[in-house]
Amino acid sequence: ITLPAILLAAAFLSEGAAKLREPCHREYVARAPQASPLQPRGVDSVSPSWSLPQWALCGSLLALAVCWFLLAAPMSYGEFVSATVAGGWERVLTAAVRDRWWLLAAPVVAGIVLVVVAALRRGARQAAAPALAALVLVLTLAQVHVAWRLVYQEGDVPKDMLVYTQTSPDMHRMAGELATLSAMIDGGRELEIWYDDNKGTSWPMQWYLRDFPNRHLYGGTLAGPPDGVPVVLVAHDNRSSVEPYLDGYTAQEYVLRWWFPEEIYRHFAIAPEISPSQSAWGNADNPHGVRAIATSIGETLSHLLTPEGQQGLYRLVMYRDLPTRISSYDYTLYIRNDLVPLYNQIRY
Repeated sequence: ITLPAILLAAAFLSEGAAKLREPCHREYVARAPQASPLQPRGVDSVSPSWSLPQWALCGSLLALAVCWFLLAAPMSYGEFVSATVAGGWERVLTAAVRDRWWLLAAPVVAGIVLVVVAALRRGARQAAAPALAALVLVLTLAQVHVAWRLVYQEGDVPKDMLVYTQTSPDMHRMAGELATLSAMIDGGRELEIWYDDNKGTSWPMQWYLRDFPNRHLYGGTLAGPPDGVPVVLVAHDNRSSVEPYLDGYTAQEYVLRWWFPEEIYRHFAIAPEISPSQSAWGNADNPHGVRAIATSIGETLSHLLTPEGQQGLYRLVMYRDLPTRISSYDYTLYIRNDLVPLYNQIRY
């Protein structure tokens, strides 16, 4: 919606600027000497300001938009039921809401009726201006709502494709907790921390642990038990080869990096150019010609005509509620058992 919103906003701002200049222009024309007998003094070519019915139409459309959002938010919340999806829970509509889903069409129909009536009574141009202004304002507020969440609240959470792949908040949080732990033990940053390489945690630990002079990169496995090392960091792929040497340690799992779940958009249609399991194709034995691709697109779009499809789309657009879990690559922090109480005191 970005490009249409920009074009609509430009038209709206241009019209608004013209109306703001109108009083000054009227005064200038009134004081200017008469240039021609064909142009009477004081005649102004600037279009008049909105009339009261136009302001009423714009306000009514905005009120209907507010009513629609006040209905959509609680009705789309639904309930969570046990399911086989990742995480074990799925958001579904309640039976009562499904029976009243038609209410969401009421504000839309009422808005269309208002615009049509205004166009028939006062002309299409007189009705289009306030309708356009209301639409631009609603889209602008929706854009601010989504952008604020993306930029200031969840900038490191890949619930939006603009984030895609990102180190998780666990990284920054863990680095701060280890800094506090080190300060409580030795008064500085002298805490010894081991972290692995070979598809491990070396990236981005090289950055997050840059202020710890006793950090140590040990490779993809350990030759033996670490000699009293307080903290050992192990990526998921290396855990099985390192864990046997960490009997005196307590494990705590964290998320190293995570990314937007690609299946949300890849399953929109059959995509023969990628592996079958990564799109709506599903299996190489299934049809994947032009007709099958068109059918898969039609099935996806037709799902949006159902209450369940509209619920999922609204929650995705307005709140970035994903239908599946965020994909991630994890790592494990092993802390020496005698330091666990102190570490838990910092964390909790």
